[in-house]
Amino acid sequence: MRRRCPNCNSSNVRRSSPEPDSVGEPLFRSPYRCRDCHTKFWAISSRVYKRAGLILALTVAVFGVMSWLLMVPADTPRFEDTPRKTGSLVRPAEP
Repeated sequence: MRRRCPNCNSSNVRRSSPEPDSVGEPLFRSPYRCRDCHTKFWAISSRVYKRAGLILALTVAVFGVMSWLLMVPADTPRFEDTPRKTGSLVRPAEP
């Protein structure tokens, strides 16, 4: 994403360092400075876009895996349809 100066509309900008006395800097924005008119401005950080893409990809992956695991073909018996096994663990009632 190309940054443009809001003052002169130049694309000749660089990242700038925040001023040392600034308190409460914006969390999702980064400082930039125009090399032509020396205007300092704040723009949305590229880290925000990368993190949003990562969160979106992980969300899609989790929902994809969940839906794949929950899919049961219609011809397979479900848990309530399967007969119960009576094994040697169950003792018959003595008369």
